[in-house]
Amino acid sequence: MPLNVSDMNKPWDHWSLRYLPLALLLIHMCMAWVFAQERIMNTDCSLQFFSSVNDGAFFFQESRYGVFPTQVPLVLGIHLQLPMKWLVAIYSLSFPLVYGIILWVVQYRLRSMAAALALTATLLIGWASTFFHCTTETHLLLAASALLYATYEAFGRDTGHLVRRAVPFVVVVWCLTIHPNALFTVGFVTGLAWINGLVTLRSGLVSLGIAAAYTLAAMGMAEKGSYDANQYDTLLGGLDRITHIGDLAAVWFLKEWIGGQYLAPAAMAVAVILFSRNWRSAGFMVVCVAGFVLITILTFPNGDSLAMMEKSYMPALFMIVLAFCTMLPRVRFPGLAAALVCAGAIHSVYNIREAGLPYSQRLDMMRALLDGPGADTQKMAMRKTPFEGTRLVESNWALSMDALIMSRCMGPVAKTIFMDDQAERMMAEMPPGTQFLYTSWNPYGMVLKDRVYFDLPEGPYRLMPDP
Repeated sequence: MPLNVSDMNKPWDHWSLRYLPLALLLIHMCMAWVFAQERIMNTDCSLQFFSSVNDGAFFFQESRYGVFPTQVPLVLGIHLQLPMKWLVAIYSLSFPLVYGIILWVVQYRLRSMAAALALTATLLIGWASTFFHCTTETHLLLAASALLYATYEAFGRDTGHLVRRAVPFVVVVWCLTIHPNALFTVGFVTGLAWINGLVTLRSGLVSLGIAAAYTLAAMGMAEKGSYDANQYDTLLGGLDRITHIGDLAAVWFLKEWIGGQYLAPAAMAVAVILFSRNWRSAGFMVVCVAGFVLITILTFPNGDSLAMMEKSYMPALFMIVLAFCTMLPRVRFPGLAAALVCAGAIHSVYNIREAGLPYSQRLDMMRALLDGPGADTQKMAMRKTPFEGTRLVESNWALSMDALIMSRCMGPVAKTIFMDDQAERMMAEMPPGTQFLYTSWNPYGMVLKDRVYFDLPEGPYRLMPDP
C-alpha cells in the first residue's frame, strides 16, 4: 500500500538515522580534501581543470551544461587569481559542496529524510576508483535525482500554487541537462514516487514525457563521432551480443565487484526484496536495476577503465539505495539499517584509499621529475621507454597538463613535461614556441592561453637524459 506521507519521517527520529546523511557527506568532504591533488591525476579531471584555468571559463563536455554549479567555485577562484594549490583544493571540494547544498534543501527545506540518506549514501557506498573521477557528471545526476524524489514528496500531489506544482518538472529538466542517464534515473524516481503515492499518474507521465522527448532530441542532435553518439551506436548495435552476454568484459567487472565493493548495495537489494511490505516497490526496483545493468553491459561490452565502469553502474546502485531508504519507514529496527549503511560507508572508505594508491604513486613520480636533475628547466622533453610500466606512462597523454598543474602547486614557476619516444624528432619539426599539451595521439591539440598560472617561455624544450 502507498506510504502515508504524514508518517513518512517518523522512523528518522531514531538517533542512528537522523544525523547519518550529514555524517556521510562530511566523510566525502574530508576525503575530497585529503586526496585533492590525487584527484587531479585522473586524466579527465586534469583535462577539465586545465581547460578551465587555461580559458578562465566554464568547461562543458558534450553540452552537459547542467553541471555548471560544480564549476562556479573554481571559476571564481581563477578570476581572483588564487594560488594554484588553493584552486586544486577548491576544485576537489566544489563537488561535495554542491552535494551539501542539495542535501540542505532535501533534508531541511523539503524534509525528505529518505532522499537525504539516499543522496549521501549513493555518493559514497560502492565507491573506489570513481571517487578520483570526480568530474564525471553521473555523480551530480544522482544527487539531482535524489532531489527530484524529495520534490515529489513535497509537491507531487500539490493542487495549489502553480509554482510549487512546477518544481519537480524543473528538477527533471535539470537532470536531463546533466547526463543522458537521466532518462533512467528520472524514470525510476518517478515510478517509485508514484508507487509510494507521492505523485499523481498525470504528473508522473508528464515527467516521463519530458525525459523521453529530451533524450530523443539529444540522440538526434548528437554530433557524429562524439562520445555520446558513439555510445548510442554501441548500444543500439549491440543487441546481438545478448546471446553471449556472459562472455563480455563488462560482466566480468560486475562479477568481480558483487562480492567486494558492491557487497553493501547487494545486501540492501536483498533487504528490499525480503523485508519490503510493498511488493510493487521491490518488484519495480528489481526490474529497473536489471534493465539498467543490461543496458550498461551492452553499452560497454569490452569494458573500460575501473573508474569508467564504476560510474557506468552507479545509477543502478542509486536505484537500490533509494528503494532501501524509502523502505525504512516500514522497518522495525532502524538501527540495523543504519548499521548496514555505516558498514558500507566504512568499506568504501577503505576501497577509496586503496584505489588512490596509484594516483599517489603517479604524483610522487611527477614531483621527483619536476624537482630532480634539470629542475631549473621549464620545458622538459623525455623519452617514454625508460618509464614503461610505471604510473607515469599509464596516463601519458595528460602528463603535460598534470605537470603544469603540479609544478604551480609546488612553486611559482610553471614547468611541463613532454614524454614521447619521438620527442627529439617532434621538437625538431615544430616551431620553437610549440607547447606539447597532449602527447602521442594529438600533441599539439590545445593552445596555451593563460599567462598567470601557465607562463611558459617561448624557447624550445630541453631533451632530458634517460634516468
